Parts: sequence; structure tokens; C-alpha cells
Amino acid sequence: MHRYFLATTLAAALLIAPASRAAAQGLTGWIENYYPTQLVPGQTTTLNVAINGGRNNMLMSVEVMPSTGVTVGMLKPSEVREGVIWWQIPITVAKDASAGKRALVGTTQMGKLLPVDITIPDHVLTISNLKATSAPADGKTVEFQFTANEQGGTLGPEPMAWFMLNCGKTPEVGAVKAKVANGVVTASMPHPKTITGPAAPTYAPKCELEVHATDAAGVESNTVKAPIEFK
Repeated sequence: MHRYFLATTLAAALLIAPASRAAAQGLTGWIENYYPTQLVPGQTTTLNVAINGGRNNMLMSVEVMPSTGVTVGMLKPSEVREGVIWWQIPITVAKDASAGKRALVGTTQMGKLLPVDITIPDHVLTISNLKATSAPADGKTVEFQFTANEQGGTLGPEPMAWFMLNCGKTPEVGAVKAKVANGVVTASMPHPKTITGPAAPTYAPKCELEVHATDAAGVESNTVKAPIEFK
């Protein structure tokens, strides 16, 4: 199975929207990073948004423009890490909301931020039944699988599986090309013990795996979680 691993921090592996765009335009405020980049119609998606400036630049509100068919919930901040606060924001999209790109606009204590793109896709990819099929304590890889249900799109022979394995302080994050057979997606990720260096993930016998997928059109699925026990 062809695969690649993004050995980096969570922000670098899962996120987009670099701050350089705002800096280049001389703006004083911007969204550092955010994920996911799509809001699924008929569902509530938890949007994760990173704002620079820590508690000196608190996020006051978030809007999706145009707002038709979209409801933004209450903002919930995380702890400050390296001067950045991650905010979790539930956003509900109506089933009949128009598909396409919209603008995500945040407002902080300093004022409005540079808008970034967010998309409502024209079809839905739903995954479920995530589980580890092989997690040896001293192996080279961790094998996992999940069920995929494509509604209106094409999963493709090699969908992408984006993962975060959390065993403690530093998670292992990355993406792999998966295989599909009869609606079951199988994938393999590097064993956390095989990764070394300053950004090496924390290892423990019991961990939590979090996965979402993208199909042939780049449409993102929901996120599912499952426990993993290394034996």
C-alpha cells in the first residue's frame, strides 16, 4: 500500500490558511489556521479556529457569509499554547443549504479578521465503525479500518484517511492513502514508536484514534474516534 506520513504538529498536518496572506496585505489580524474546511449539509460540524495573540486578542464572534442556511453556535476556547488559542465552534448547515464556497469571517478584540474560504459540498461522505485491526506493542505500523457511505459522490479506489493518534502530550498526526473493498476502507499508519526527533509523538499502551476521510472530489467526511490498545 502506497502511503505517506506528515510528521509534524497537529496545526501543520491538518490545517490550512497560512497567515502570510494577511501579513502580505498589511493586515493586523487574521485566522492563523482552521479545520475542517468544509461544512456538511444537514449536520453540525465543529469548526476549529486558531487565533494569534493569546488572551490579548480573544475571538468575539464568527460569521459565515452569506449566512443563509447556516447557524453558528457558541464559541469555546482551549488553553493558550505557544501564544495561540484554539476555538471550537459548532456550525449547523441546513440540508437544503446552497453548495459552494462561502467566506468565514472572525472578529476579535482588535476588529474583523481577514476572511478565509469555507465550502459547503454538493454531496456527503459519512464514515463509521472505526477500529484498529492490528496494533502490536512493538510493530512498525498500526492498521485500522472504517465503513464509508458516499451519498452522491465517488469515493474512489484510494481515498485519503486523515488521522490523529493521541496517546498523551504530543499526538501523531498525518494522512495515508487507503484501500476500499465493499464499502470498507483499510489503512496503515506508522507506529508511534518508530517516529523520533523533537516532534516525536507520545506513546502509551492505551490511546485514542481520530479519523476523517476525503473522497475523489476532495469532499471531507465526518470525524470518528475509537480507542486503541497496544498489545
